[in-house]
Amino acid sequence: MLRLFVFYTFAPQTKYKKAMRICFLFLSITSLLSAQVKDDFSDGNFTINPKWSGDTSHFIINALAQLQLNNTASNTSYLSTESNSTVLKNKQWNFFIKQNFSPSANNFGRVYLASDQKKLTGSLNGYYLQFGEAGSADAIELFRQSGLTSTSITRATNGKIATAFNMGIKVTCDTNGNWNLYTDPKGGVAYVLETSGKDTTSINNNYFGVMATYTASNASNFYFDDFYFGSIIVDTIPPSVVSVIVSSNTRISICFTEAVDSITSQITNNYDVNNGIGSPFVAKRDTINLKLVHLQFSKPFKSEAINILTIKNIEDVSANTMNDMTIDFQYYHVKPFDIVINEIMADPDPVLNNLPAFEYIELYNKTSFPISLTNWQLSIGLNNRILPSIIIPSKGFLIITSTTAYPYFPAVIPILQLTSFPALTNTGQSLILKNAESAIISAISYTDQWYNDNNKKEGGWSLEQIDPDNPCGEANNWKASMDSNGGTPGTINSVYKINKDTDLPRLLNASITSPNALQLYFNEPLDSFSLINPKDYLVDNNIGNPSSVKIIEPNFKSVVLGFSTAFKEKTIYNIEVKNSVADCVGNPMSSNTTLKFAIPDSIVSNDIIINEILFNPKSGSIDFVELYNRSEKIIDLKMLRVSEYDNNTSTIKNVQKIGSASYLFFPKEYIVLSENENLVKNNYQTTNPDRFINLSTLPAMNIDEGSVCISTTSAIIDRFNYSEKMHFGLLTDKKGISLERINFNRPTQDPTNWHSAAKSAGYATPGYQNSQFNELNNNQNEVEVSPQLFSPDEDGYNDVVNISYHFDKPAFIGNVTIYDSKGRLVKRLVKNELLATKGTFSWDGINEEREKERLGIYIIFFEALDLSGNIKHYKKICVLGGKI
Repeated sequence: MLRLFVFYTFAPQTKYKKAMRICFLFLSITSLLSAQVKDDFSDGNFTINPKWSGDTSHFIINALAQLQLNNTASNTSYLSTESNSTVLKNKQWNFFIKQNFSPSANNFGRVYLASDQKKLTGSLNGYYLQFGEAGSADAIELFRQSGLTSTSITRATNGKIATAFNMGIKVTCDTNGNWNLYTDPKGGVAYVLETSGKDTTSINNNYFGVMATYTASNASNFYFDDFYFGSIIVDTIPPSVVSVIVSSNTRISICFTEAVDSITSQITNNYDVNNGIGSPFVAKRDTINLKLVHLQFSKPFKSEAINILTIKNIEDVSANTMNDMTIDFQYYHVKPFDIVINEIMADPDPVLNNLPAFEYIELYNKTSFPISLTNWQLSIGLNNRILPSIIIPSKGFLIITSTTAYPYFPAVIPILQLTSFPALTNTGQSLILKNAESAIISAISYTDQWYNDNNKKEGGWSLEQIDPDNPCGEANNWKASMDSNGGTPGTINSVYKINKDTDLPRLLNASITSPNALQLYFNEPLDSFSLINPKDYLVDNNIGNPSSVKIIEPNFKSVVLGFSTAFKEKTIYNIEVKNSVADCVGNPMSSNTTLKFAIPDSIVSNDIIINEILFNPKSGSIDFVELYNRSEKIIDLKMLRVSEYDNNTSTIKNVQKIGSASYLFFPKEYIVLSENENLVKNNYQTTNPDRFINLSTLPAMNIDEGSVCISTTSAIIDRFNYSEKMHFGLLTDKKGISLERINFNRPTQDPTNWHSAAKSAGYATPGYQNSQFNELNNNQNEVEVSPQLFSPDEDGYNDVVNISYHFDKPAFIGNVTIYDSKGRLVKRLVKNELLATKGTFSWDGINEEREKERLGIYIIFFEALDLSGNIKHYKKICVLGGKI
């Protein structure tokens, strides 16, 4: 009695019985075939039905219901079971074996087909297959053992198992002692004859078993499964069709239930497709999987149309002829984002949850059609891998991981295992999926900021896409898994919800890259087809439309425009982008989107200044540094670096480039540097959301004091020594409050030129004018006070009083002291400081005891002493006001 189970699957190289596989056939043999040994370990043990004896403590049944070696030290271990057969003629053996290492003289496996002794590690009489040897010519070899002497009967292909492998094995011995060895290198049952030999020695066949010789590093890298020993199975069943695999608009593959005859399967007239397609001009049986036949047609299939394939006269290798049959199939033209990268386990260490401790990538098929990934390319950074014949079903998932990782995933998860799965970096990695025609279907460049969780980004949790229908959402559409296992490989993401992209794409920057070329940068990936029309771009000053448009892959966030006219220095241009340009979900640019650009100028000290910093962020926020262009120059930020400054050694350290690509910084503009602009925007008002640059790493800033520096490769442009003592003295909690520069033209290192951001502004003003900004007094009097009435109440209006001076010669030593109306000392604001010819000091109403002074009139005493001993005294009045 023969029971036939047919599975259609999408994971080649997976275990053929417990994971789905293309063209999988599992034969369940009943007792009518007089099987002496049959064990697939699905009962979870090897102690009954049948009972295995030997080094039982060295083996386990793993999660995939495989017999696995599970030792820790170097050893030779064995298990055997009774075969209850004294005759080896007309017998067949089937089993699965996996060795997850390159075999050697100290690391190899044996499967004893027959033995007269239960113990397999000593003297015995029997037959065994050996898997591994010294050198690199490793081949499967059949031996007869007599006592301690082994004699080779037949040897398979040299080098075939020189590296890690999973293999399906079939061995037969007929009545004349002819031994045949068949293999399936994909671990299934599509057996191909490897080698034959003859041996008629008569032995007592009492036991069947396995043996592993290994070093400590491979003490858990042997796997066995699906053992069958019994009478030779005679095939009387004709082949049938499991499925039709559509790999392109002119190519299909037919998956039969068993290996088919090489002659009848390759006759083109045995196949015909309706809709005017006809017979293929090529029919070729697969050289490895003999159940597969590949057909190539001259006429293309129509996308989504139902086609009927007629098949006739096909025989199996036993000359059983199948009945004529028809089968429907559809070709689907794959478009970008039909398959999306949907989940990433980039950092499984530390293992905090229940997932295997291995990296993986999950793909998701959004369409209503199964999609073949045959000859598709997956790029992980600079590493490219061509994918084998594999199908993702409609609305289905596929996990891509390493061969080493595969056994540790549950059997129900569809898995594609790659023998050399490239390592995923924890942050800053690009992943690109291309179809067989090299068109990009899905691409992302993730960072650890996408977790939006500082704890989970440290490892043990996957990154999950929130909404697969928003494939270009980047950081706004990804977050750390919320599943208690740490991820959801092969199932719907734990963070899934509708997260539509309704925002219009924005043009961020335009940069001249050569005399005739302009590169545009957008805030999100765009539809590549909407980017290619030169008429959608127009530059003023007689430049016109570009003559060429080059799209920058893989993220489609940038284009390079080529023009016939060269750009000129000292000229500001404007480019207009039409609203026919759209993002990848169809949102168009806003009408009349324009942006200015020019050839950048050189930069010198203080052209760019540090204008605001947040060095003690509250929970859920992040450090940032705001820059301001106080010059009249157009600066390219790719020339600049941000770093820490070591005041002890007067050197910079932890230097980070502000940009690898050009980014034009125009006069009177602001730019905010951070590691995650979204965390800043989520916590503070940002009226200029495009004025942010994300850095992979912002140099660390201490929460009490430190120094941050802006420089080129050869010179420091600005440097700021900050301290929490610069904050408004009455603040009890300074967490989450930025320090703002009061005026651009006052010295950066003047501590009175900095103040806590106003409460009314939300305690920070990233990307726009500071809440504490105050213009310098342009009065030409030697000393002026402005405003005379000030109210240090954190509302951003007149929170400080400014004492400005302007002398006609340099080299004055200055002192500024504050007294109350009764002449009592309140604050020594400046003490023996060398003055410039002009400048400003600011007082925030805090006294020497770091307490806020009472409302009232205060006297500002300004003293200036030159080197000749001449002294100038000035008394000015100010009023500290506020609510009563």
